[in-house]
Amino acid sequence: MVTPVRKGVKPSEGALAMSKWRFWSKEGQIEEREPNREPSPAVATKARGFTPPPPRTATGLAAEFDMSDPDIARRVTRLQRLEHQVEEAELAAQRDNPWNERAALIDQAIKELDAQLRVPVERIDRNPPPLPDFPLTIVELVPESPSRVVIAANEHRFPFAEEIDWAERGTTVVKGDLLLESDELAALARELKLDLDVTEQLQDALFALATEVRDAALDGRALPGIVSFDQLLATCPVCGDIQLWNGVCLSCVDRKARLARFETERQRLFTERDAILTERANKVEQLPVLRKRYAEAVASLRERA
Repeated sequence: MVTPVRKGVKPSEGALAMSKWRFWSKEGQIEEREPNREPSPAVATKARGFTPPPPRTATGLAAEFDMSDPDIARRVTRLQRLEHQVEEAELAAQRDNPWNERAALIDQAIKELDAQLRVPVERIDRNPPPLPDFPLTIVELVPESPSRVVIAANEHRFPFAEEIDWAERGTTVVKGDLLLESDELAALARELKLDLDVTEQLQDALFALATEVRDAALDGRALPGIVSFDQLLATCPVCGDIQLWNGVCLSCVDRKARLARFETERQRLFTERDAILTERANKVEQLPVLRKRYAEAVASLRERA
């Protein structure tokens, strides 16, 4: 089944207040479902009964030693690196820390995405206008490339021809889409006093029919049942908007694609949040070891001096 893409359509993504968290975002359809994953609790340290030690007093040892000695300078540099790691681990062990703050921002973004995913389908309730019941027939069919399909509705002819993509040496490398080659549909739309949106949907419906006819002939399948002109458009049972003869509703396609982007971003935020909290937990876990290494480095430096 061919799903045409409506040109120029930019579906609204609601009033999602994501401006605060744009630094998290990165740039299909999915089945609509209720979000089933709640934000996970903060990752706790794996050390049972571990209580973070009190903040360590800065030493300022670098000023006590002769930094012109390469060995002492190297030891002081290592000590300063350890000091930075200990300070970072101590910060992670505090209740209020940058890791929890970043995770809280992500939690808020996830909640907003959850709200968007739970928004019920908006009913549009727009029925297609009355159309003449001209029978549709295929008067010309060339399935092989360059394909050509001509659909007739009474005296009206709607010729579709394949758009060819040529390689540098003139060899056909890509099968192109079928393009409407005449203004017959636009003239008929003016005669029937149809607006531009309905005219575009009729062209989408004819394009889908011509493409299905060509592909069925290429695959050796039975051709689709030829419908009449007034059956090209119908009412979507889901949202009430206009749908094409093959059951494709462009409004539903847009909505599902939007929900797919929301769900993809939601899962990415969960992954990002888990990574942040895991990083914090690892730093807290390493704090006793880092403090021990720092104390040993201080003792070793004093002995060397």
